[in-house]
Amino acid sequence: MVTRTESATPTALYNVTWNFISEDVPICRSATYITIHNDLLPMSPYVDFSAHNGVKSEMLPSRNVDSVQALRSRSTNAVDFQFTNVSVAEAYNEFLVPRVFEPWAELLLDEVNLQRGETVLDVATGPGTVARLAAERVGVQGRVVGTDIAPLMLEVARAKPPLPNAAPIEYLESPAAPLAVPSGTFNTVLCQQGLQFFPERVGALREMRRVLKPNGRVAIAVWAELECNQIFATYCAAVRATAPQLTSLIMAPFSWPSARALKRVAEEAGFRQVQLLTRTLPIVFEEGIDQAIRSLTATPVTVGVAALAPDLQEAFFARVRRELGSLVRDGKVVGETTSNIIIANC
Repeated sequence: MVTRTESATPTALYNVTWNFISEDVPICRSATYITIHNDLLPMSPYVDFSAHNGVKSEMLPSRNVDSVQALRSRSTNAVDFQFTNVSVAEAYNEFLVPRVFEPWAELLLDEVNLQRGETVLDVATGPGTVARLAAERVGVQGRVVGTDIAPLMLEVARAKPPLPNAAPIEYLESPAAPLAVPSGTFNTVLCQQGLQFFPERVGALREMRRVLKPNGRVAIAVWAELECNQIFATYCAAVRATAPQLTSLIMAPFSWPSARALKRVAEEAGFRQVQLLTRTLPIVFEEGIDQAIRSLTATPVTVGVAALAPDLQEAFFARVRRELGSLVRDGKVVGETTSNIIIANC
């Protein structure tokens, strides 16, 4: 077991406690973190944490970026961790769900054109954002299943109130490959911003195809290149200017090679009539730069920034503020996000 603790900086953003199950388990570069009452906790819907507080064992060297980088460099895939603090999911809902994931889920569902009474699988469902919107669209005669590897995220999803006039939702703990659902079960499989984190991308796509009914369809969204996602690009610019060794952390969600590669891998997995779409939506932080900076704690760069010396942290936040200034409109921070989407048939 390994435990890491950091005291709060003047920004009050990075009071960190985190644990690793084993020194043989690599840190996941797609893991994200968020701060609630000065507690910074891992919170990615694709990362499964099994320990948080109360572990006393070997300490990582204080503020040693090379130690963090060495762990991170051992793998680019999600690993089986589990976070155990519900405030993480509450913060996820506060910053990311309404501004990013709900608008993109609505767009994804518009493109796939769900019908009343259909059966739907949402892979990497997290707190159930896409699953809940899909349940409203297919109605009470439909059925929705959401899968994720993070048990606590599934608990958060299950705890949300039932939706009126919507399909029942079943949440299952399952990796993307293999999926813990029978073959030939669903009319539609959905996956929003999960595929780029799966260790076996083609295998995951083949599993999605396996569970579809004949002529079923899949709808998958993956972020386009970083430069097409303006707010995250400003974060990256600040990282490159002040802590370039952490650049790959902020780029992890935008690591898919290209739109063409997304289409090609779907075809390799056996899908046909693959449509490739590129869409753009805004992110708006209505409270301005301070809110946009707070949202940075929900990105994968957080653990690396927490490991920096105080003077580098101050330089980093100053540079983030400077970069975000170019996106301020009437006191709000507004930036475009772009995603590649494939719609295909099995």
